[in-house]
Amino acid sequence: MSPSDDSRLYAPLNRSRREISVIEILSTKPRIVCNLTTVSLNQDPEFSAISYLWGDKGKSEAITVNGIEHFITPSLANALEYVPYRWKNAFPER
Repeated sequence: MSPSDDSRLYAPLNRSRREISVIEILSTKPRIVCNLTTVSLNQDPEFSAISYLWGDKGKSEAITVNGIEHFITPSLANALEYVPYRWKNAFPER
């Protein structure tokens, strides 16, 4: 896979439908694999938000988003790796 530009990842959002982009983490090891989709807040979707410090722009880690290789900062990679762990421990029945 080759690196992608952001235009291949992001679909236009419909403001009248109150759409947001959400990421579904499929796996974190050996590499982060996820899907980026659009959902409407009108549908009351279940999701968590994360906040992270952008970090060193000179360093990056490869992840797979919608089957496309993409590069993110190590701080975002750490945040994405933590999300499934957090959900598993907070909501073990899911």
